[in-house]
Amino acid sequence: MLLKKCKYDKEDWSDCDNTTNTVDRVMTLMDGEEECEPTINVTISCSKFARIQQRKARIMERKNEKKENKMFIREQTNIWKENKKIVKEQRRLRCSFDVTFSECDPTTNMVTNSYIPTTDDDESCENRSFEYSCGLHERLMEKKRKRQDKRANRKINMKEFKQQMLLI
Repeated sequence: MLLKKCKYDKEDWSDCDNTTNTVDRVMTLMDGEEECEPTINVTISCSKFARIQQRKARIMERKNEKKENKMFIREQTNIWKENKKIVKEQRRLRCSFDVTFSECDPTTNMVTNSYIPTTDDDESCENRSFEYSCGLHERLMEKKRKRQDKRANRKINMKEFKQQMLLI
């Protein structure tokens, strides 16, 4: 059994007809087989049309929120990376820092990261503070915890391996 492949050009919906309480749309055949109807009239109730429009609006709103959130996270990540690069360069110049994190500010949803030099003998070592989102901070701290756990497990495994080698 072959399926009909019909492509239609969809016109805009008409305004709600208060006498019949319906909206109409005409769809004209763009491309398809001989069995396809040249035009199709679609009629639905005004209430169903309103629900469809509301659903589309909610979907678009969610998409826009996701897009904005993604852009915000990307910007925050870039800010964090730039500042880390500067601090890394300062560490190459033999600067050492005390690193402090503020608590997440609920009004701005931001965390402040401060790098305070522990030695004052070089002018190239300067205080650095920057803000980034609490979500990014949580993800970075989770990565750090995982790295530390992995290192600790490696050390434990290495000790066990050495002990077993001594027993053999």
